[in-house]
Amino acid sequence: FDNVWHKECFKCAECGARLFSSLLSDMSACGYCKQGVDPTDAYVLRAFDNVWHKECFKCAECGARLFSFSKFFDRGDGFPLCNNCNSSSSPTCFCCRRPINVEHVITNGKHVHNECFKCAKCVAPLQGDFFEDGGQFWHLSCIS
Repeated sequence: FDNVWHKECFKCAECGARLFSSLLSDMSACGYCKQGVDPTDAYVLRAFDNVWHKECFKCAECGARLFSFSKFFDRGDGFPLCNNCNSSSSPTCFCCRRPINVEHVITNGKHVHNECFKCAKCVAPLQGDFFEDGGQFWHLSCIS
């Protein structure tokens, strides 16, 4: 691989099949859709140790499209957040530590995403009476 090839010229010497797309998908996958990304494409974004199609680089919370010149932040798991969703005015989920910008549960002063408010043992959503211990939530029936 010491040579430089046009995409259309990089073919199998035996059968003539184009190799660029199959090799590319193994080498560079979009951080969002996991499809192949042409690293020479002028519209590829590089962030958080990943490459992204321009249309796939969007806020992980609200889905707003982000651009290379946008102010964006790492959600903590390699996915981007827009400035609004990263705002310090948004409460942070007690369980997953991500910002909360939607309707959510507040228990004992702790803000929790609805989808994070689950029993630590059976992982079913919590409703009604529950118990909190060591930063985890439990159904009363699951702690006995």
